[in-house]
Amino acid sequence: MTQSHSREFFDALNVALIEIIGSKTFFGKLSDILEKFLPSESFIIFLYRKNAAPISLACYRGKLKYETGLTNYINYTYVINPVYRAYQKGLASGVYLISDLIGANNKNIIDLADCDIRIENSELIGYRTPGWPKNYAECIMFINIPNGSAIDISFLTKRDGQQTAECRSILEEILPVLNSVLAKQFEIDGKSFNPSENNAGQEDKFQDFGSDTLTA
Repeated sequence: MTQSHSREFFDALNVALIEIIGSKTFFGKLSDILEKFLPSESFIIFLYRKNAAPISLACYRGKLKYETGLTNYINYTYVINPVYRAYQKGLASGVYLISDLIGANNKNIIDLADCDIRIENSELIGYRTPGWPKNYAECIMFINIPNGSAIDISFLTKRDGQQTAECRSILEEILPVLNSVLAKQFEIDGKSFNPSENNAGQEDKFQDFGSDTLTA
């Protein structure tokens, strides 16, 4: 059963989000707020870009226990990730479970992947990036940014269903506010969405991936 939260809870959460607009450490402060209000085992705030690999902007408690998995994801497995692939195809801003974004050709994509992955049927997406934690659900807050990039906040939650449902319920409630907050932050300080790090990644590989086998 999903835990019910009071109006006071959401008012406090929304005020906290609004108050960080314009901050020079915006994503660090956003991470602190999400850690305080959202139920999860961990989360990462990603910046997705059309012509480059994702960038990790902030994370749960400022330091993850699975840094190797995160590094491997950013370096290569993002090209087959359902969220990243959906972003490339114009994913609308919203709240999703990872299972919502797995396409019918997901198995073909995994079979054709020319990168180091662990095939594990127990995982919702059918594989695991080396170093990534096992057997979690994933709840995603996805928000498009005016310059064509997007913010993906990926929450790892327990597979018992309750934590995932509660996390999703809160995210759906605050989506309009966080969407507006990110848009205003971009207007005030667009540089906070464009870190100096520029990992070109495997975008050329993504463009060609499966082109001889998979239909559009």
